[in-house]
Amino acid sequence: MSRFGIIVNVDKCVGCHACAIACKEENQVAPGIFYERVERFENIADNFINWFRVSCMHCDKPACMPVCPAKAIHRGPAGEVLVDQKKCIGCRMCERACPYGAPKFNASGETNYFGGKTPLAIRELEPWQRHAAGRAEHCTLCTHRTSQGRPPACGRGPSDGHRRAGAVPPHFLRRHGLRRALQGSRLRGLPPRHPLALRSIKSAPSAQRPETPSGRR
Repeated sequence: MSRFGIIVNVDKCVGCHACAIACKEENQVAPGIFYERVERFENIADNFINWFRVSCMHCDKPACMPVCPAKAIHRGPAGEVLVDQKKCIGCRMCERACPYGAPKFNASGETNYFGGKTPLAIRELEPWQRHAAGRAEHCTLCTHRTSQGRPPACGRGPSDGHRRAGAVPPHFLRRHGLRRALQGSRLRGLPPRHPLALRSIKSAPSAQRPETPSGRR
């Protein structure tokens, strides 16, 4: 099975937060918790503003996986880094190890966005929308959607076409130069060794519009 991933053209991102809201609605996470965050970085010297997403990167070698004493972190069928909340003991070792701040913990267990008020309607939660208090949780690449051939919720949110999600086989990376774009990309103004500068994918001429099976662009 091909590895799944999300490709973001940070040159087109305008900070609309549509991806973050789509993710939050899809997963019904608690108040104050975002699986996907949209960060703003101002480069005063170049008079330029960067917007970029911060989420679980589903790393090839996740720093969170070996430090988990309960072995609650594992790989999904398409390479996703997932947490088994039944095994998680809430020690937060993954949170300390992750360079992106991806693991989230709802320590209070609060899920009501209306304070002490009762919502007008209570929706029945799906299995992926049930989260245990005090246990690690983060982006799952929407395995409940990708297993049905649908893209992650964040991939259908932005309207400017700067984000694509789906299977990213190695031959596609080699053919269209995305591996080089990933390795050499920089967000303007960020320190060269900043983890977000190294992991964010910037546009590359050969990677903007891949060829279709018919050979047309």
